[in-house]
Amino acid sequence: MKKTMMILAAILALSSLTAKAQMRSGVDTLTLDQVKYRITYDAKQVNDTTQTPYIYRRAQMRLDIGSNITHFYNLSQQQWEQQVLPMILSGGVIDLRKAVPVKCMNWEFFKNYPKKGETMYEEKYNLSHYCCIEKIETPNWQIIPDSATTIMNYPCQLAKANFKGRTWFAWYAEDIPVSEGPWKLYGLPGLILRAYDAQNQFYLNAIGMEDLKGKEPLKYAKSERKAEVVSQSDLTKIKQMDDGEEVLRNVKSTDKNGKPIKLKPRKRIFNPIER
Repeated sequence: MKKTMMILAAILALSSLTAKAQMRSGVDTLTLDQVKYRITYDAKQVNDTTQTPYIYRRAQMRLDIGSNITHFYNLSQQQWEQQVLPMILSGGVIDLRKAVPVKCMNWEFFKNYPKKGETMYEEKYNLSHYCCIEKIETPNWQIIPDSATTIMNYPCQLAKANFKGRTWFAWYAEDIPVSEGPWKLYGLPGLILRAYDAQNQFYLNAIGMEDLKGKEPLKYAKSERKAEVVSQSDLTKIKQMDDGEEVLRNVKSTDKNGKPIKLKPRKRIFNPIER
């Protein structure tokens, strides 16, 4: 069963990536801002909350902070695409066993874009492209007194907030006077270097920071293929109704001897960061 799920995940990711390759000429890269700080986080999340102990999916995420706009995205997914996309464009054979995609926080998030005071969440799910545009919401943080730890040699203090259906804890560094953090976690008097929810289903820990001083552009790769604009709650409903049929509809698969393999659809398990 596990092998089948890995094959399905690879087929889905490669189908999406093939579509991206076909549209490559139609991608418009926009420069939205200049990156002042770039923070890399080790991230992990639980997809199936019914399994105990938890099985974590892992990735590296990046937060690019500009003068006005921030961009939080999946660095591991970008690196995977850079490896696989040339093989697709060259028509080479791709071994599905080596093409299992990243399955941790595979989306991107902008703050103060497309307009100031708005956020934009984008995710490619199955063969569709979804976009959620909302007003900025700042968590109502409570500073926990007498809390202290050190992350990347920065002294940090702990804060807590009930936000988007989860209880979040965040360690922030006042010595980095930037009121930002990963995803929608911001609004503290210092950069958030570590964040996790009370159930330990999502965890982000900063492992590196670059002071780029605005020398690199903060970019958005805007596809010619228009994303479907939905609310975050509607996107969750779309995922809940997914029975696994769509991705297999036009897929033909064979074993190493060329014998056709019939893959059975299986409902995808997911655990949204926002509930």
